Amino acid sequence: MVRVETGITCTSELVFWAMERISNDEMSDGLLELASLKKPSAYEALKLAHQAANELGIALPNESQLKLLIAKNIAENIISGKIDPNIGCLKIGELNQELGWPQELSGFGLLAHEQTDHEHIGITRASIIPDILKEANTLLKT
Repeated sequence: MVRVETGITCTSELVFWAMERISNDEMSDGLLELASLKKPSAYEALKLAHQAANELGIALPNESQLKLLIAKNIAENIISGKIDPNIGCLKIGELNQELGWPQELSGFGLLAHEQTDHEHIGITRASIIPDILKEANTLLKT
């Protein structure tokens, strides 16, 4: 579920997860409904997956943990070149603010702020990319 919520994978992985659980003799209404879906919307699949997890007693990450996982996914995409470092930094900076500036993300909050209106002191979007990459690597080590 976390992989779908963080954008790492698609809803078909949830359907496969449900089918795999059922084949291992685990049963719940949510699992049965989820396993029967052909092309579920993300909302529908996640709703049923959460229901199934609850029915099976599987602990899921809370909102803060999920946002931290999203930030790590963005950091991976920055490092791999799938997302522009400045854009990724802004996205993680927003998550940082939403979470109240946790230590793991606070560097992104500062770098996101420095990306604009600091040219007069020599700080540009391009000049902070090495620092963004460094923060991304540090975040992935936590």
